[in-house]
Amino acid sequence: MRKSIGLSLLAVSALVFVAACARGPVTPVPPTVRVAEFRSTLFTPDYVRFFGRIIINNNMRASLDFQKVDSGMSLFDKDLVSQTFTGMQTVRRNGTETVSLPMRIPMKEILAQHIAVLAEGKMQFTFRGSVYPSEASGFAPIPFSQTIEVPLPNIPTVTFLQTSGVPLTDQFHVWIG
Repeated sequence: MRKSIGLSLLAVSALVFVAACARGPVTPVPPTVRVAEFRSTLFTPDYVRFFGRIIINNNMRASLDFQKVDSGMSLFDKDLVSQTFTGMQTVRRNGTETVSLPMRIPMKEILAQHIAVLAEGKMQFTFRGSVYPSEASGFAPIPFSQTIEVPLPNIPTVTFLQTSGVPLTDQFHVWIG
């Protein structure tokens, strides 16, 4: 009986060993990055505020560290702003990390491209960047990019209707429509 238990254990361990070897080597799957959200949140005469959010997917069966995220924005392919985010967390196996990247663009930067904006009738903003995995992972930087178009506001039309009274007095009235 002891002999049969020993043989059963030997057979089970051999089966586990063969199954583990048949699986083959583990090939690392690089992480992926996608832009989850990119939009303008506020337009003022002084600046425009944008918000970008990326999602980093760790597709490996082990935790993975990331160094930083370099991101920026451009208007018609002319760089407006760039920034670096270094507060990265360790992403657990098959896990995700969400990184929010707010940006503020001075209106003078946008107005410097007024010819292109007026010619196109819209503003084409591109949110782009790269996520840098740790050097120990062996993975190259992972790029991301998304473009949105913001239409120009319509300028209201004003029509002169009539005037009455004496100019430069309180009795002078102008009607516009």
